[in-house]
Amino acid sequence: MDSPIDRMNPMVKIYAIFCLGLSALIYPGFILGYIIVALLFVAAAVAGLLKKFSKFIFMFFVPIFVMLMFIQGLYSPKNVTVLADFGFAQLGLEGTVYALKIVGTLLTFLGSFYLMSTTTYTGKLVAAQDERDTGSPECQERGDQGNHDVQAEGIHTPIRSGGHVLPDRCPGAGDDAGDQGIRD
Repeated sequence: MDSPIDRMNPMVKIYAIFCLGLSALIYPGFILGYIIVALLFVAAAVAGLLKKFSKFIFMFFVPIFVMLMFIQGLYSPKNVTVLADFGFAQLGLEGTVYALKIVGTLLTFLGSFYLMSTTTYTGKLVAAQDERDTGSPECQERGDQGNHDVQAEGIHTPIRSGGHVLPDRCPGAGDDAGDQGIRD
């Protein structure tokens, strides 16, 4: 598919997962989580994934909602206001609101991650991550220096191919452990 969601930078999608999920978590009420989930349904429709997305969300919503309403709504120690009395337990307002908040937050994280993973080709995600890691001038400078050091020793193999972890996530930056591993 070639929708606007598919064309977005994969790193923006990753940031969106955390921003949307944490917004739903931090907001004091439960309504923001459900507003975000509604907006995710719109994004799924734009991406052409509405049917799959709806099935995925409702597949998680029903069991999580029932379970948390049972646990939090009926047996939360925070329950003060009784909404319904079932004899063996009382459905409390405070537990119900808390259950709704947890469900909204979970659905926000699950829905945004589902959209990101289904609209992002893994190669584009890796390329965006590499671009982000090597985009700073410091990384480019250190990478060039590392390549000059390797070429001066007559080694034409990149340091990264030796299986060594490079410091500061700057590709091509040589370190003592990497140099020794290549010489051995």
